[in-house]
Amino acid sequence: MSPGVDYFLADHFSIGLAGTFTSSSSTGVDPSTGLEVDSSTQSGGPSLRLGLDLPLGEWLSVWARASLGVGLNAYDEKSGSSENKYNENVAWVGLYVPLLVHPAPHFFVGLGPSVSRDLDRSVGYSTFARVENRSMTVGAGLVMGGWLGE
Repeated sequence: MSPGVDYFLADHFSIGLAGTFTSSSSTGVDPSTGLEVDSSTQSGGPSLRLGLDLPLGEWLSVWARASLGVGLNAYDEKSGSSENKYNENVAWVGLYVPLLVHPAPHFFVGLGPSVSRDLDRSVGYSTFARVENRSMTVGAGLVMGGWLGE
């Protein structure tokens, strides 16, 4: 789940806040030992974003948004009497640039590329010192939205 809200402070300039939360769990069998393996992951954090909407005509625009965010990821894997548990602290920057189609007044839908780069991603194990594990993600996203008022 990644809800967010953006407010246009002036024509074509927005500021926004978003949050992300994910949770997953799975159970399987380790073929080498025959033991059941339980895994769970939780992650989440807020991000601040600034945007610039560039009109390309009456029905089209490009909405570039730069983000700065922080988060925490927690992992836990158990098998028999063994457990592997660790967490990550993350700080990142991102850019998302969808092409928006405005099929009706006060509504848009868009698709575009995104890129995110970790400024910091430190992994902490219970028995080891923290280590850096930065990453970069490239993808694409779909956005839908609307607004109230004129």
